[in-house]
Amino acid sequence: GKTIMIKQLHSLFDYFINDAFAAAHRAQPSLVGLAYYMPVIAGRIMEREIKTLDKIIKNPDKPSIFILGGAKADDSIEVIKNVLKNNSADRVLTTGIVANVFLIAKGYDIGPNKDVIRDMGYLDQIEIAKDLLEAYGDKIETPIDVALNIEGQREEMGLSLEKKIIYPVHDIGTETIDYYGDIIGES
Repeated sequence: GKTIMIKQLHSLFDYFINDAFAAAHRAQPSLVGLAYYMPVIAGRIMEREIKTLDKIIKNPDKPSIFILGGAKADDSIEVIKNVLKNNSADRVLTTGIVANVFLIAKGYDIGPNKDVIRDMGYLDQIEIAKDLLEAYGDKIETPIDVALNIEGQREEMGLSLEKKIIYPVHDIGTETIDYYGDIIGES
């Protein structure tokens, strides 16, 4: 397969320049295979991304806001822990699965969305989120409303500890977008 192709191709090149920053963490032969046979160099785009990340982590402009969400909750929660611990972030805005983990940690009943978190293997992240909220609660923002998928229609619902969510959460709500927008505007 691809490994055989790498063995056949490597003699045609002197260097492998990787400029695919967004894919740099992957282990496919097309990204890492040539490194076994020749020097690997970061391309200009990758170099710029790394320098920017280095500055953001080590010496960010203040106030510094991080927005973390998406499906890889364990990675995002690890980032949240690190940027709050080293004071890179003044505030963290959560969205997606990450927000749902933090909402559960705060005591919200998010119904079937907790099953999604369980199925993805992230139930252990709830305890980590609780610890982070205890240590940095004033710096971690969670949605104040959500957009639900009710029979294919977007319906927004304000969050309260007394209300149970019984439909899939598909997005942050309009009030959260405005609230997060204000925070971002101040940074």
